[in-house]
Amino acid sequence: MILYFLRHAHAEDGEGKPDEQRALNERGLQQAADTADLLKRLDVDLEFLFTSPRLRAMQTAEAISKALDIKADIREELNYGFNAARLSSMLGDV
Repeated sequence: MILYFLRHAHAEDGEGKPDEQRALNERGLQQAADTADLLKRLDVDLEFLFTSPRLRAMQTAEAISKALDIKADIREELNYGFNAARLSSMLGDV
């Protein structure tokens, strides 16, 4: 099994918003689109695409989802406190 980990693209400062509601800014939207295009050009074949429920992570995953024609699965395990035990548990579900 090959695992790819991507960090969300550049996000807005938030200015009073809860952290989980911070969206990608213009730069981040372009970064997400560029990353998605690169993965498509490299012909990366994903069996699963997981994302945390944080807005900026979901927006990044959405760009990749569209480019690779795969549904993004929102997983709470990828939220705060993600670690090897959560990863093992999550992968045991698939």
